Amino acid sequence: MIYLYGLLFLMAVLMLGRVFARDFRLGVLCGLTVLVFVPLVIPIHLLPINGVVVSLQLGFVFLAFLALQIRDRGTVDPQLNQQRFAGWVILGLLFGFALLLFTFCFISPDAELGFAKTGLFVLRVLIPLLGFIWLLPITKQELRVMFNSILMGSVLVAVGLFAFGDIAAERVGADASPITMGRAIGLGAVLCITMFLTNLRTNSWVVWGYLALGLVLLFTILFTGSRGPLLAVGVALLAILLLAQSGAKSKLFSFLRLALLGAAIFAAQSFTPVDSLQFRSVNRVFSYLETLGTNSSDLARIRFVEVALNEIQRGNLIGVGTGGFTYLMGSLDYQYPHNVLLEVLVEQGLLGLLALLVLFVPTLSRLLSLAIRARGEPYTVYVVGLFVYSLTNALASGDIGRNQLLWLAMALVWLVHAGLKQAERDPNPKPSKLELA
Repeated sequence: MIYLYGLLFLMAVLMLGRVFARDFRLGVLCGLTVLVFVPLVIPIHLLPINGVVVSLQLGFVFLAFLALQIRDRGTVDPQLNQQRFAGWVILGLLFGFALLLFTFCFISPDAELGFAKTGLFVLRVLIPLLGFIWLLPITKQELRVMFNSILMGSVLVAVGLFAFGDIAAERVGADASPITMGRAIGLGAVLCITMFLTNLRTNSWVVWGYLALGLVLLFTILFTGSRGPLLAVGVALLAILLLAQSGAKSKLFSFLRLALLGAAIFAAQSFTPVDSLQFRSVNRVFSYLETLGTNSSDLARIRFVEVALNEIQRGNLIGVGTGGFTYLMGSLDYQYPHNVLLEVLVEQGLLGLLALLVLFVPTLSRLLSLAIRARGEPYTVYVVGLFVYSLTNALASGDIGRNQLLWLAMALVWLVHAGLKQAERDPNPKPSKLELA
């Protein structure tokens, strides 16, 4: 399995080099997408130094700036202008949110933790988003490059799980967070099943290959021992199901096929005695489903929610400050509610709630508009599924900084919506040249 991982990793590097040779901007977009959306594609546990992923991300952001300088500034592209405007708006909104996090560090009982949390948000969200804005426009070609890059990264993470992880352990992580690995693999699973559902009328082996790969990735998530990514995949697929096909008959046909698939998986799980499973990680997922609400993991999450709700009910409208939830828990280790909404309400109070409304209300409006405009186009449908997938994860686990996928998916909704809206206004754009003085 290690040799397979090495071979796939080498093929991925060669493919990236080929894209670079053909189009520098697309090559940078491909590399930045992998490093930001699937950072675990880099085998950090095999490297003797730390900070490699962050350094590579910053390096590709710099390359994005170079790509911006190389581009012909004399070309006027309406779609580029629309997307760039949308990009700067969402970047400004997220910067304002980061500024709010920074300000609330000064009232936090642990200001140092608050500053670290804010810095992580800037490093994982704002700086990469700036790189993506420099690489605009994002058309169907760019979306194809981005999502194929994500799929490649997900497959590499899945193979790496078996190559370097302890399969006999209860939480297999290959020296990384199991839930983070599960989320990375889930990105590929959602994309594969999206490609299947949006191409049901095409009897091609490629379409069925996407389904097979998606099921393999779903099965691989079980070995991480985490339920959250599986739940997020399910919710995202329900959203995608409504968009994958146009027409009531097509939607019904898609639903029946997906329902039969789900029934087969559920039946296999129901007739398999949990005690007979050989893998402790898979055993953990199934046993926690059977003991929902009473197992140790759920009880810990319930405790987090109770502490957060108690603080909100006390009428603390200001909040306890960024990173202050750890103080409420009375813990020496960093703690968070495992729910972004509760986290902001507890730590930033009403101002934090207002900031979330400013971010999410226009995003959800654009998401609905994007869903209507998708018309079964697979990559546009996946943008919607990606946001639903990341939002579900953010409401089930992780904190503001670790849920960078949510904020980046939010920005992607803005960018793609702006591009499609402009394309509808001018279906055959003809970029014009400006006369340089």
